[in-house]
Amino acid sequence: MKKLLFCAVIVLSSVALSTSAQTLNDNSATSFADKRTVGTGDLNDKRTVGTGDLNDKRTVGTGDLNDKRTVGTGDLNDKRTVGTGDLNDKRTVGTGDLNDKRTVGTGDLNDKRTVGTGDLNDKRTVGTGDLNDKRTVGTGDLNDKRTVGTGDLNDNTL
Repeated sequence: MKKLLFCAVIVLSSVALSTSAQTLNDNSATSFADKRTVGTGDLNDKRTVGTGDLNDKRTVGTGDLNDKRTVGTGDLNDKRTVGTGDLNDKRTVGTGDLNDKRTVGTGDLNDKRTVGTGDLNDKRTVGTGDLNDKRTVGTGDLNDKRTVGTGDLNDNTL
């Protein structure tokens, strides 16, 4: 009788452990990992769809970090980005904050045009090689100026 009782306890314990392990796996599968990823070689060649947080976006890449299109839903990621080779060769459209701008670049940080809508980014900048070779137009604060430079920090017109 004791052997039979002991065997019954062992069987019930293993069933309980199996059930709790399955519950743990189900819970972990619906948190941060609640997304679908299909890849073919590296971090960027993938499509990811999430459900409500930082990962609630769709990303399609074809080679490096910037060759991707990203669409989010209301915060920092609520933007569309298309790139073709490096960090600046991209177009970004946001919806009301720091990202509410359109940027098109063609090689380095300054070769770009930026249009914003009311704060630090409410300016248009066109550059052609370094930090100073640019024209900037703002609308009422620190950026309300027109600057044309041709080589260093002082070669400009206010």
